[in-house]
Amino acid sequence: MPSAAGKVCVPDAQIILFGCDEGVAEAAAELGVEHCPSVHLSDYGVPMLNSIVVQVRACAIHPMLCFANSDSFFAVT
Repeated sequence: MPSAAGKVCVPDAQIILFGCDEGVAEAAAELGVEHCPSVHLSDYGVPMLNSIVVQVRACAIHPMLCFANSDSFFAVT
């Protein structure tokens, strides 16, 4: 389950959860972050990062972007 810790540390951060896996839309709603279910998949069912980057650039409100996989952990110090 994703965390909204980034919103606490950087209040104007734009966080977008990508994917249509079970629970992603609900987690985005619960955390008050954006959700984009459309992710192009390879022939093997692997999410294509380039499709995510194109979508992020189209809707990003900040010039700096950060990509984090769902298994990433960010410590607040």
